[in-house]
Amino acid sequence: MTSAKKRTANHANVLRFQAERTKEVLRSASLNAMKHGLSLPVDELGFGKEISQIAELIQGECTSLAQAQEVAKRIIDFERNEAFLRGHNDAHLDAQMKAWFLGPHCAKLHQLVRLHRDKKKVDVAFTTSNLKPKGQERTDEIKFIEDFMKLQENSFLSKFRHSKRLKDTAVRYQKRSLNQLIKGVNRIAVSEGP
Repeated sequence: MTSAKKRTANHANVLRFQAERTKEVLRSASLNAMKHGLSLPVDELGFGKEISQIAELIQGECTSLAQAQEVAKRIIDFERNEAFLRGHNDAHLDAQMKAWFLGPHCAKLHQLVRLHRDKKKVDVAFTTSNLKPKGQERTDEIKFIEDFMKLQENSFLSKFRHSKRLKDTAVRYQKRSLNQLIKGVNRIAVSEGP
């Protein structure tokens, strides 16, 4: 049975770990906007010229300059998200994956594994200088090649997942910016009245 002193120490350790973990998670989350910039607000410092140009174009439809500037910011936010989604292209990653999986290098590695399993002479070896390895040398060669191919597959899978997460995030921000733009346009419509 655990003593009261030990339970107290355990409880204190858990609380300290959770506090450290929370700080780490919060720090990581606070940097999300820096990854792509889509969640950063549209402000006069960065977009002053664009805001004033768009506000000038739509001022006739708005009740005030402030309302026109607010709608202009929402238009810029929407366009920024739209541009990011248009620029996000998985074609380069797809081409890399096809080049690896369907290319001669991957085929050659598969052929080397077959030759080792069939106990035949090979023209290249990675873990030994012997081109006709036996026993453990052969097993080590097979393991080395298979581990390398698995590493390549995991690398592509990781890149693919990252790309998908980034695109999903961009779509979420795009929906948010569209929703904010619609709200801004609705305010103009309501303020004009019938």
